[in-house]
Amino acid sequence: PARVRPGIGPMRVKFFKKDGETVRRGDVIMEISGDLRDILRVERIVLNLIGRMSGVATNAARFARKVKSVAPNVIVTPTRKTLWGLLDKHACALVGAGTHRLGLYDAILIKDNHLAALRHNVEEALTKAFAYSSGHFVEIEVDNSADAIRAAKCILKLSAKSDSARSVPFVIMLDNFTPARVRRTVQLLTQKKLRDVASIEVSGGIMYKNILSFVSTGVDIVSIGALTHSAASLDLSLEVIY
Repeated sequence: PARVRPGIGPMRVKFFKKDGETVRRGDVIMEISGDLRDILRVERIVLNLIGRMSGVATNAARFARKVKSVAPNVIVTPTRKTLWGLLDKHACALVGAGTHRLGLYDAILIKDNHLAALRHNVEEALTKAFAYSSGHFVEIEVDNSADAIRAAKCILKLSAKSDSARSVPFVIMLDNFTPARVRRTVQLLTQKKLRDVASIEVSGGIMYKNILSFVSTGVDIVSIGALTHSAASLDLSLEVIY
C-alpha cells in the first residue's frame, strides 16, 4: 500500500517587514518556528512566492517612481503577461502601480483580432461591447489615429444615447505607437473635442529608458508587460537556527 504522507504541523511566523516595505541585503523578513522537517517541506514554495512577488514589486516601483516624478496623474500598470496572475498584479499595486485587468470577465478589451472578426468595424465592436459591459470598463485597441478618432466619436454617441453609458469607463489604447504618433493623436482628439470622452492608454515597446517620452505625450495610462514578464526574483534564503 502507498505510504500516507503526514500533514504539516503548526508553525509560528513572526514578520519583520510589511507588504510593500523596502528591504535591503541582509535584512530578516520573517522568522518561522516549528518542526524543521515541516519547515523544509514548504521552504521552496515560500521562497519562490516571496521572491517572485518581491521582484515584480521592485520592478514596478522603479517604473512608477520615475513616472510619478514628472506626471503624478499618469497610471503605470502591468498587462496580462503575468506568470501568477492576481499575485503579480497585487505586487504591482503594493508599490503604487495600477492593476489593469486579468481577463475578459472583469473588463472588456477589444483587440485587433476582435476587430478583424468584425471586418474592422470599430463602431459595431464598441456598441456590442457596451451592451455586455455590465458596468465594467470597455477598452478598444487601435493602431492608427483614424481609428482612435472613430472610436472616440462612437463613445460620444453611446454616452449621448444612454444615461448608463456615462457610468461605464471607456479607454482607447494606442498600441505600438511611437511617442510622436501618440502626441499627434492626442492633439487631434483635443482639436475635435474628443479628448475627454475616454481615457487614453499607450502600450507596446515601452521600457524604463524611454517611458518618459511616452508619459509626456498627454496620455492617462501607460501599460507595460515588462513589469511582470521580465521581473527578476529577489534573492532570498532560509537559514536554520537552533
